[in-house]
Amino acid sequence: MNVLISTIYKNASEGYLVGGSLRNSLLKKVSYDLDIAMPRELVVKKAKIIAKSLKAACFILDEDMLTYRIVSKKHSIQVDISAIIGKDINEDIKRRDFTVNAFAYPIAKKPTINILKGGGFTISNIKKPYLIAPKTAFKDLKSKNIKINCKTAFIDDPLRMLRLFRISAELGFKISPSAIKKVKENARLIHKSSQERVKDELVKLLSYTNSYEILKLMDKADLLTTLFMDLESQKGCAQCYYGKGGVLEHTLSTVKGMDYFAKNFASIYPKHKVKIKKYLEEGENFSLLKLAAILHDIEKPSTARVIGDRLRFFLHEEKGAKKAMHLLIQLRFSKNNVRLITKIIKEHLRPSNLAANETITDKAMYRFFRDLHPYELPLLILCWADYASYVSEKDIKRICKKLTMPMITVAEGKKYGSFGKTLRHMQFMGILLNKFFDTKKQILKKPLLDGSEVMDLLKIPPSNKVGKILEALKIAEYEGKIKTRTDAKKFIKKLK
Repeated sequence: MNVLISTIYKNASEGYLVGGSLRNSLLKKVSYDLDIAMPRELVVKKAKIIAKSLKAACFILDEDMLTYRIVSKKHSIQVDISAIIGKDINEDIKRRDFTVNAFAYPIAKKPTINILKGGGFTISNIKKPYLIAPKTAFKDLKSKNIKINCKTAFIDDPLRMLRLFRISAELGFKISPSAIKKVKENARLIHKSSQERVKDELVKLLSYTNSYEILKLMDKADLLTTLFMDLESQKGCAQCYYGKGGVLEHTLSTVKGMDYFAKNFASIYPKHKVKIKKYLEEGENFSLLKLAAILHDIEKPSTARVIGDRLRFFLHEEKGAKKAMHLLIQLRFSKNNVRLITKIIKEHLRPSNLAANETITDKAMYRFFRDLHPYELPLLILCWADYASYVSEKDIKRICKKLTMPMITVAEGKKYGSFGKTLRHMQFMGILLNKFFDTKKQILKKPLLDGSEVMDLLKIPPSNKVGKILEALKIAEYEGKIKTRTDAKKFIKKLK
């Protein structure tokens, strides 16, 4: 028997398996988080004993709900132990959030927990006489409908509002109109939830490839703009340019473009599909990209200006990066994740600025990759999604068939309006992706000569001139003008 499972059987026999893992097993789906409810007076003691037995980290996740999380590097399953709400498990079930989540099964009855080789687990040997659930739970599960189980669910724990949309995204279930209405009434309470818990739910929600529909629904329930209040002003901004919904519709369409890319990159860029897949599936990368899409134009309303007959958003990318940094720090994202998102927001106009030039040199592309490292790939994916937001899905499919053709000219792009501009930009994305994957090692390797050798050869003292010479040397090597140290020495002697 697996060590984790035997430890739980031995030390949590007074508890119950509850919530999503039971629901998923009834749906024949895999789970990764094991939720246990037990009497309040046992939670701390049992959580520490289990963590010690597994040599795992144990920390409090929610003081009010008395929830402890156990995380082990050796065991892929995350275990949450919470206090039973009310006098017993039956009362606890009545106070759980949604009917499809309101299941409990006594650990003492030893249900079979099957650890899967690829990660995660399922629960079998569930005997119905011992399964505790509301009357409508099985019916709602079968009809794939999420209904509120407890009238005070969102007041008791406001994070449940965000969980409602996350479960809908995860399972593809409908959300009942009454639940949406209830969220709208209580949306402001979300700020009472701990920032860490909000972040965790948000990251999970954004990991699915149906985010556009879910975020639209969240906006309908006022939860999206309550979470990110700066998005509210996007609705009335630039409707003349983006149509009904203004900048917010463009923002959500960028998320839609990100989802489209995630589902179709293998056929769009077959040469690089393995590397792109690895990046998207690594850690929280896909969710972070989605979050960057949500925040990338957050300062457009504050920077909107009419110049002549055009609506412009000068410096919205720089101001947006600063605003995003503030929001992400508030949500307790790590420094590395904050740096990633803010960097690609700040630079998200750079590829389109390059594409606006009729001729794009290797030197310009080298500088692009040099300045963006190590965020080249996430930036390119964000820009791809951003460009995709300007055309219909039908046009995206047409464009994807033309990505391997020679890049159309700037004039041709203008001639065909949004379709033409998007086509040119996406063709350029293909060029940049090829350059990135094919020449990454070349960009990162050291110059053929170092600073000391440059000073000795040219008999010059240390100064910023040395750095400029080394930069010119790297660019010349990238362009293929020099290949050896001898070439490099001849090259720098000819520099003015």
